[in-house]
Amino acid sequence: MTHSYRVTGITCAGCEKKVKKALTEIPAVTEVNIDRTSETVTVTMDTHLPVETLRSALQAYPKYQVLEQKG
Repeated sequence: MTHSYRVTGITCAGCEKKVKKALTEIPAVTEVNIDRTSETVTVTMDTHLPVETLRSALQAYPKYQVLEQKG
C-alpha cells in the first residue's frame, strides 16, 4: 500500500537523503519517494503504519515535520 504525506523542512538533496534514510529504516517501509517542491513524501509499505510511526522515525531531525496524509 502507498500513502502520501506532507513533510515540511525538506529544502535540498541532503534533506531528501536524511528523510529517505530515516523512513526506509522502518521495517514495513519498502519504498520512499520525495518531491520537495510539493513537500510530498510517498511511502510504500507492507502494512499500514500510523503517521506517528513516521513522525517517530524523524524525531532525530526536528526540522522535518509530517503534517498530514495527502491521500
